[in-house]
Amino acid sequence: MAARYTREIATELINKFGARPEMLVQILHLFMDRFGSIGDDAIRQLAGELNLSRAEVHGVVSFYHDFRTVPAGRCVIKICQAESCQAMGSQALTAHASASLGVSLHETTEDGRDEPRTGLLPRQLCVFARRDGRRSRLRQSRCESTGCPHRGRASE
Repeated sequence: MAARYTREIATELINKFGARPEMLVQILHLFMDRFGSIGDDAIRQLAGELNLSRAEVHGVVSFYHDFRTVPAGRCVIKICQAESCQAMGSQALTAHASASLGVSLHETTEDGRDEPRTGLLPRQLCVFARRDGRRSRLRQSRCESTGCPHRGRASE
């Protein structure tokens, strides 16, 4: 589970890379690992401590799909969009996941459980990952028929 953002912990993470602006991406990865998201307060602090503009920090955060400004759902469903996966039906699968969950891509359901995302996942048409770090690779038929595979399971 991600820790709550604090300026003190954030400063420690920034100082692990000597508060060097060229290490922004690596520092952002530490923020994601520690806090689970990079909010406005974190962007302001990063900009100030790394002597960058807020626009520069926000630009990097918004450019990379691994970074987020709000916490992820408990189950993130990633659907590959590489050309080979598109040939296997990934676009239809993406539309199905979004429609069955009732949210657009990269949004989290109201209950905070699920979030459909796209990306490049070589040889893995549909993958889901949970906040606790567990991952599963799904066959297309199972992903299409169940949506997020943890729904309805008491153990997950």
